[in-house]
Amino acid sequence: MQTQNVFSKNQSSIIKGLAIILMVIHHTFAFPDRISNVNYIPIIFNIDRYIAEFGRICVFMYLFLSGYGLFYCAERDNGITYKNIIDRVIKLLSKYWLIIFLFIPVGIILGVYSFNINQFLMNFFTLSYSYNQEWWFINTYILLILSFPIVYKIIKYKSYIRVIILSLIISFTSIGIDFIMPSIDSILFIKIIRLVCIYQLYFITGCIFCKYKVMDLIYNFVNSKGINKINNYVILVIICMLIRQITSILDFIIGPIFIFSSMMIINKLKIEKLFLFMNKHSTNIWLTHSFLCYYYFQDIVFMPKYAILIIPWIMILSVCLSFIINKIEIIMENTFIRIKEVIKIAI
Repeated sequence: MQTQNVFSKNQSSIIKGLAIILMVIHHTFAFPDRISNVNYIPIIFNIDRYIAEFGRICVFMYLFLSGYGLFYCAERDNGITYKNIIDRVIKLLSKYWLIIFLFIPVGIILGVYSFNINQFLMNFFTLSYSYNQEWWFINTYILLILSFPIVYKIIKYKSYIRVIILSLIISFTSIGIDFIMPSIDSILFIKIIRLVCIYQLYFITGCIFCKYKVMDLIYNFVNSKGINKINNYVILVIICMLIRQITSILDFIIGPIFIFSSMMIINKLKIEKLFLFMNKHSTNIWLTHSFLCYYYFQDIVFMPKYAILIIPWIMILSVCLSFIINKIEIIMENTFIRIKEVIKIAI
């Protein structure tokens, strides 16, 4: 039985929810030197550390889903305009700027930061991430989104084999440059472009998967072979985790396998609502969770002592913070609407 659009918008949202959970776990446990002021009891066999190290695959997941989603929208709407792209970028930047104005003054009051206008402007325009090291991804993500109209035309009209080969060459060359000339990243412009060149592979992988409906093909294959079983997907997830312990250079291969397997496990366990809920708060959590686990409230985050309790605890804290941000956002939007109405009446 042929199935179309297995990887729907709803499934994409589920995987985004999973990605944000992996991101938070990654930043909470993968860098012991950044949590040296607190102690906690790990899960047996340091499972939390292995999951945390694997969690960096969230970068692939976000870029894959972005490429997939943008390509799907472009095909559905018979093309995409720069206005659509700019609207997406402005929406993200508006959220980012709100969080800067909410959180950086707190850091200055707590003595974490000292006010410097040049540092503030560099962070404001995403040219620096000195306020929050986990913001490194923002300008890379924005530039890849802005490049999509060009990427779309290339993928739509060119052979996917040529596109993949070119993308691989660009990505691996950019990685190699860092090994040959590690000091090159001291030049801001080159560093930004190099990161875009590395991570475009993940973005383009998502676009290609959408164009050729690869998720549908995989789903039809596993059904036809009678291997659509949860045990098989769990084994695939474990294999992906083991491979990534050795190298991250194969993320563009193991990433789609992990996404598909995770999607099937979540669907079979009927726990979609949890991940859909997390997706609703994913942008807020992405931009703020490291303030909790690193910069401001590390003692509170690690208060439960046991890693298995710390994970749900930081998720709860992050979601509560997201609710507050959303509430502030609504208040600000309503205030602006009222101001516009007053000005309109006055005129």
